[in-house]
Amino acid sequence: MDVRQLVEASFSQPQKCYGHCEQPATLRFLDPGEPAVACYACPAGYVSKVMVYGKKDAREKLTIFMAKAVGNLPLKEGDIRTATRHSWDLDVVGFEMKVAYWTQNYRGSKSDDPNRFALFVCSRCGSLYIKPVTATGTLCANCST
Repeated sequence: MDVRQLVEASFSQPQKCYGHCEQPATLRFLDPGEPAVACYACPAGYVSKVMVYGKKDAREKLTIFMAKAVGNLPLKEGDIRTATRHSWDLDVVGFEMKVAYWTQNYRGSKSDDPNRFALFVCSRCGSLYIKPVTATGTLCANCST
């Protein structure tokens, strides 16, 4: 079983959308390659968390990926965190997976301003983009034209 299949099997249960609404956030893959890059996003596209799953520590890959994705939003080194998923977490004997992750709610600059800018995923093309939390629509600038 490859990492992406393992992630789908182990982590595809909906989670609560944190920092935006009470809707369920579902797992969406952002990059078809390995290591697996995914996010949890609600139906409006608000991204609660971005993760890179792999056999090795992917903090550097996620840092580069997030720096491109967040644009002018602040990104601090401490915003990228890591975890290890062991065989008992994954229900796979003898397998260990590293996870690097970023969560919007961990940002040191997090604000409760309803007009704050946040990271969203486009419902059509799956790219990440920035918009005000109160803005409507689920398409990035490229897809909405």
